[in-house]
Amino acid sequence: MVDVATITSTISGVVSLLKDAVPLAMKAGNRELNEKLADLQTRILDIQTQLIELTNENQDLRKRASDLEQAAEIGKGLKYEESVYWLPKDEGREGPYCPNCWDANRKLIRLTPGETKGTFSCGVCKGGGFHTSEYKPASSPRIHPRPWG
Repeated sequence: MVDVATITSTISGVVSLLKDAVPLAMKAGNRELNEKLADLQTRILDIQTQLIELTNENQDLRKRASDLEQAAEIGKGLKYEESVYWLPKDEGREGPYCPNCWDANRKLIRLTPGETKGTFSCGVCKGGGFHTSEYKPASSPRIHPRPWG
């Protein structure tokens, strides 16, 4: 594996040498050499900037890979029941979790209980209407027909 710290240290050493060489080239009166050294210094600084960008990108990619691995591991245990996701635990299950957030973004978001027992909504995706077995819909009042007459 490439050691970024070693590369950065080497580049810094080269920049330092160039800083020492530029005054020597000026004393020698060699304008062409001085211009070449200045150009070399600029290019090395560009390389240093690119190295920093690559290092940041590498860190971002490693984080994304780690997040994907973690989501895959969580996904192995998730169970979809009663329109929501649950994580099995030693004594029962944990949840419920939002199916919209998990299916779309692999984000495990705990649902918020609603006013009626067994109803849930998601504070992240704003999804609602999730029901578990605890939900008992209110019975609608029966309308008795009036006799015509």
